[in-house]
Amino acid sequence: RGIVKTTELPTAVANSADHYVVVEPGKPPRFMSVQEVARSFGVPEAGLLNNALYTSKGVLTAVQAVECLGRSVHVGVARQILRRLKVEHLMPSGRRYGSAFSGIDTFAAAVEAEMGSSWTYSFASELRESSRRGLLAAWGGRGLKADTVFTSALDAGAVQAPQVDLYVTTPDCEDFSRRNHARSAQVQ
Repeated sequence: RGIVKTTELPTAVANSADHYVVVEPGKPPRFMSVQEVARSFGVPEAGLLNNALYTSKGVLTAVQAVECLGRSVHVGVARQILRRLKVEHLMPSGRRYGSAFSGIDTFAAAVEAEMGSSWTYSFASELRESSRRGLLAAWGGRGLKADTVFTSALDAGAVQAPQVDLYVTTPDCEDFSRRNHARSAQVQ
């Protein structure tokens, strides 16, 4: 009962060995496809991130794509945050975007869905090389370049990056997850 879910899709498939399996009556179990996982994370089908996840050949393997999604913010949650910022008149008037702990940046997918094409991705920072590849494949069309994707938000280039109108930081939550049996009060 703790493993098989029938009413909800648990979050976090960040571990490369931790992927969704679909069990259908009369059919053998199968791993959920990248497209199905992306859909479950609210990634818009017509967006740049969706294209990069499974149409950019050689950028990410299926396992890497699902792992990147598992480390991400749900696009629907990010869209709600952006909508709330608009309602509260806190949404910046400019359209320059930057991020840290970027992953493949599902928050940028929400920005794309809410703002259309009227924004520019100025810079990002991401430690994982595979995530940086996916990040560039997805957001290169919005202005992100290899020399503006830093391995750390503390790199000299990141610290000196131009000011942006919206800066998003989405660090990993694994240290705080209930699934992390090694978490401690000190870490939290």
